[in-house]
Amino acid sequence: MRRILLAAACAAPVLLGLLALAPARKRTMTLIVAVSVAVATVVLVVVATKLGFNRAVDGFSVTQDVLAGDAVDQSTRERLIMLWGGYQAFLHAPLFGYGWPDMVPAILPYVPGSEIERMLTFRQLHNGLLSFAVGAGIPGVISFLILSVAPVIAALKTPRDELFVSRLYLSVTLCAAYAVFQLTIIMIGFEFHTVQYAFMTVVILGFVRAPARVAPADQSVRSKAPVSQETASTA
Repeated sequence: MRRILLAAACAAPVLLGLLALAPARKRTMTLIVAVSVAVATVVLVVVATKLGFNRAVDGFSVTQDVLAGDAVDQSTRERLIMLWGGYQAFLHAPLFGYGWPDMVPAILPYVPGSEIERMLTFRQLHNGLLSFAVGAGIPGVISFLILSVAPVIAALKTPRDELFVSRLYLSVTLCAAYAVFQLTIIMIGFEFHTVQYAFMTVVILGFVRAPARVAPADQSVRSKAPVSQETASTA
């Protein structure tokens, strides 16, 4: 829930910009849907808070604490340790990294000794870009960045029909959501989320398309009918 709220907050400016590009005849309905989703999100947060699920909104206060240098909770502290350790590990092997299975052991020389046992319980560095950087070096970083924007690039190469803006909107939403989620956990590179990413891209590009316009059958047949000999001689 916390990652969903953070993703919504970060993606809102992008989505509002794409909303402005929506066709005029569909803009009203799109705006109604967007406002409805926003209201539903606020209601969900209020209900979750009332029921005691305060962790859903803790992400915003934790972000403020990190920026201010204040004390943070254990989960945030572990991620900050992995970020620092991963950054140092990447600097010591930037060309090809340490290999996917060894990304976590690679950061151990750069983390506090009291945290080593805890770090060994993880299989990745809880950050998409950092995991690719430590696991595969600069080639991994390049691959990660290409994969992160691939749906948008693919959408830009589709025909400029009346659903082009919709395809672009959905592609940007998908990429923005994954980018935000991967700040605190790996998505691309994790089997389920990687397949989901590819599948959603295929659905956006393959199904959000204007139906093909087919000429009426009688006109099509008439246009293909051979010219009679009498008509030709008259001409």
